[in-house]
Amino acid sequence: MREITSAEVLRWLGNAEESGMEPRIQEAISLLQRNISPKHVYRFFPLSANGTSFTVEDAVFTGSGLSRNLKGCTKIAMMACTLGPEPDRLIRRAQVSSLFDTAVLQAVCTAMIEAYCDEVNQMIIRDAAEEQLFCRPRYSPGYGDLALESQREFFRILNITKTTGISLTEGCLMVPTKSVTAFVGLSPTDRNCILSGCEECGMQDTCMYSRTEKPI
Repeated sequence: MREITSAEVLRWLGNAEESGMEPRIQEAISLLQRNISPKHVYRFFPLSANGTSFTVEDAVFTGSGLSRNLKGCTKIAMMACTLGPEPDRLIRRAQVSSLFDTAVLQAVCTAMIEAYCDEVNQMIIRDAAEEQLFCRPRYSPGYGDLALESQREFFRILNITKTTGISLTEGCLMVPTKSVTAFVGLSPTDRNCILSGCEECGMQDTCMYSRTEKPI
C-alpha cells in the first residue's frame, strides 16, 4: 500500500489545522502500518440493465444514481477490501483513554482503506484494459439510493466472508469496520473517469471531507 500523507489524514479529520498534529499523525500511521492485514477480492460479471435496475448473476440491484453511473457499461466489477480486524481493536483501546487519539486513528484508517481501494481499483483498470474496457468511478452499497441491504447479495455473489474474512451484521454493516465494497462499471467507451467519487458527487461543494476545492 502506498504511503499515507498527513494531508490525507487531516482531510478526514475535517481539514483540521496541522499545527502540532504531525507527530501524533505519524505515530498513528506507523502503528497501523504494523497492524493492518489487507485483503481483497474482485470479479468481473456480465451486466444486464433495465431502467434503474441492473442484474448481476441472479441478483437484481436497484438505484438510479448507480444506474446513471453504469450507462453504456457492458460488464461490472464487484470488489471488497479490508484492513483486517486489528485496527478495530486499536480504536476500541484508544476510546478508553483519549478521544483525540481515537479520532486520529479513525482518520488514518479511513485514509488507508481509501488508498487500498484505489490500489485494487488500479488492478481492475489493468484487467479491464486487457478486455478493451474502461472503468467508471466505484460506487458502494448505501451510497445515494442504492440500498445498504444490497450488501447481502453482494456478499453472497463474491463469497466475501470466505475470501476476505469480512462478515456482515443483521443491519448490513461490515466487520471489520475498515472494509469497503463497491461496484465498478466497465464500458467500451473511455469517459476519462477518476477512481473514486468526490469529483462525481453532488455534495462535493459542501462536504467537509471532499478533496475537491470549494467555491469561494
